[in-house]
Amino acid sequence: MIQPNWEKDDSGQWWYVSPSPNRPGRFRTRGAPATCEICGEGFLARLTAVRRGQGTCCGYTCASQLRVRKRLVDPERYHRNAAGRSINSQGYAIVRVPPGTAGPTFNSGWMREHTYLMQQILGRPLLPHENVHHVNGDKTDNRPENLELWSSSQPSGQRIEDKVAWAKDLLALYEPEALREAV
Repeated sequence: MIQPNWEKDDSGQWWYVSPSPNRPGRFRTRGAPATCEICGEGFLARLTAVRRGQGTCCGYTCASQLRVRKRLVDPERYHRNAAGRSINSQGYAIVRVPPGTAGPTFNSGWMREHTYLMQQILGRPLLPHENVHHVNGDKTDNRPENLELWSSSQPSGQRIEDKVAWAKDLLALYEPEALREAV
């Protein structure tokens, strides 16, 4: 079955053709015949989607069924469960956070779990130069003893007085009692 918006040129190459509102004429992208993973029906897929590992279903109904199957096989990866915890595409555990939570949230209130836990431990949002490091390298192991707070801040100048001022600011931020003991 030939789908609308597809044309075959003189050399036999399939092209997906759509009007482009941004430029006069038409926009074309190459296509290739494919077989639906769900129903087995043949269809034409955009070649760029096939290269990215997409374009494996003939339409919305089959794509929806494929998502359900993936969730059943690997629910931790493909489903944000009722507990509000999931694994994102980079391999980090993400959690749903309360509305108004300060910090880097994404996808309507989700945050990386290690960032959220460190903010709870510190009692404040992370500063722009701070990030959380996993000691054992496992992105899903978010036990407090496996998390370290790292800072990428550095003094802006090389003069001694600039470095001393920076060191005092750093101590005031992270260990104010050490600064008082030194005086």
